[in-house]
Amino acid sequence: MDSSTPAVTKPGDWDLSAYFPEFGGEAMASFKTRLATDIVAVQTDTLALPPLSANDKSKEVYSKVIHALEDITRRFRHLGSYIACLSSADAASEAYQIEEGWLAEQGAALAKSYIPLREGLKNASMEDFQSLLHQDELQDATYQIERLRIEGQKRMGAAEESLAAELGINGIQAWGRLYDRVSGNLKFRMKQQDGSESMLSISQARSLMGNEIAEVRQNAFAGYTEAWNSVETVCASALNAIAGTRHSLYRERGVQHFLDPALFQAGCTHATLNALMEAVMSEVEFSRDILRFKARRMGKSALGWQDLECPIPLNLDNSKPISWTDGVGWTSQAYNAAFPELGSFFDHMIEQRWIDYSPRDNKRPGGFCTGSDITGEPRIYMTFNGDMGSVTTLAHEAGHAYHHHLMKGIRYLSRSYPMTLAESASTFGESILIDGIVNDPGQPKEAKLRLLEALIGQIPSYLVNIPMRFHFEKAFYERRQAGEVTVSELKDMMVDAQRALYGDTLEEGAEDPLFWASKLHFYITGVSFYNFPYTFGFLLSRGLYNVFKEQGEAFIPSYKQFLRESGSMTAEAVANKVLGVNLSEPDFWQGAIRSLKPSFEEMKALLT
Repeated sequence: MDSSTPAVTKPGDWDLSAYFPEFGGEAMASFKTRLATDIVAVQTDTLALPPLSANDKSKEVYSKVIHALEDITRRFRHLGSYIACLSSADAASEAYQIEEGWLAEQGAALAKSYIPLREGLKNASMEDFQSLLHQDELQDATYQIERLRIEGQKRMGAAEESLAAELGINGIQAWGRLYDRVSGNLKFRMKQQDGSESMLSISQARSLMGNEIAEVRQNAFAGYTEAWNSVETVCASALNAIAGTRHSLYRERGVQHFLDPALFQAGCTHATLNALMEAVMSEVEFSRDILRFKARRMGKSALGWQDLECPIPLNLDNSKPISWTDGVGWTSQAYNAAFPELGSFFDHMIEQRWIDYSPRDNKRPGGFCTGSDITGEPRIYMTFNGDMGSVTTLAHEAGHAYHHHLMKGIRYLSRSYPMTLAESASTFGESILIDGIVNDPGQPKEAKLRLLEALIGQIPSYLVNIPMRFHFEKAFYERRQAGEVTVSELKDMMVDAQRALYGDTLEEGAEDPLFWASKLHFYITGVSFYNFPYTFGFLLSRGLYNVFKEQGEAFIPSYKQFLRESGSMTAEAVANKVLGVNLSEPDFWQGAIRSLKPSFEEMKALLT
């Protein structure tokens, strides 16, 4: 690496050497060169695609292109996963930012390669299209190829789509990258209890607002608000640009409703989303009762926004921070007892150092699981802050990692599953952790209470906060159709959404008008409405877990089948196949919500 190349650090607790031996080294350079060369070549091949017919030669050409795109996309995402790990762990690194920009350019070129393929599939007769699918070499990818055809039917012409992909590099994607850099480098002023002040990474604000001491929460919220106020105009510009670009493209593509693309990506229908939200609102008082109970335990009549992240006060004598070692031990114990295969996999992840967990400056906020379909290895990114929420986050992301692990050996095209089903594996993992510790007679009452609190405490997150985000984003996209939305309007819309979902559990005037600025999910350019799938997955997982509790290990083969087939059919279809339920009716969702109530009663009983 010469002196003109920006210096890089070696961030994180994880071992990323399976991706490449070193960042910027010979292996990575040759990988990039081959990838870029192959993207150019496949662009040429796709542009030369003939009309699809039942002719064997035509089918052979299409099959060859599908295989080539499949391989190139797999390699592109391998590199993308690696850079995402590095740039998340050190958002200040200019070297990683340069790679993000290069990836965006290659991603746009790769996206352009799919355009003629979709066009050809779209224009083919149903008879000719079915003839293509019946080829032996495509039998295990028919669902995803059918989705390519559907996508083609909701796209502009090839020339327009090619231009849109190219403009996206310096358009919608650039706004997303700008937000990532602004949020990754943002710091807030934290006033300590002794009166001193320090500047902390914004990623640490959430954990401080989860602190049991009211003054710490209030000071963190004040500093957080001040920090986001300082960049609110930039954030509003990014949010407006991202949504405005989508609306323009939707209009030209003939998309009937701005939710249609999100639902297509989620693998579900409007009817299912409506049933989900209907169930959430019909059972919302259960979640509000949890918040009211929490407020009473805090000696308050209602909560402030800064109180939502903190745990329900348990008034335990031993409330010291949880060590990483203890968090890992609890998760391993619960997994190995209930689901030995999952436990063994988790232990292997720890041994292989596949998790970045330590708090540091310049870490981006949030957590995720990523992975490579070349190495077959997942990686988990999170910040372990010594609270029970960090332990459940570990179990949550480990569920994602296990899902990734189970997809090994499945054709790449059929490994792409929607977020609605991805979140099922993660919350299933959380449920095993919580029940494993709570039902262990050898565990002290204090540990059971802390884990029950972690479960009960997250119910309003899934059933109030995330629906609130959906409520806001839906209102924002409706309003954005008429023009840019001002900062003051965004604040008002966010407060309205918070009041609609939280009701009287949120103290009047104690909302967070800047939540739209601080929430990364609103700025993800590849996926819109990155919210309702969390609630979907949480409740679908409860349905799966309820069957697991009834059947025990006998259900594990069905559960694994559910995960393996998650990239081969819609969310509704796989749920019907494994559980025999209709997700487009509110009954299933309501039943899943009601199944959580005994845990709340158990926690209250332990507190008496």
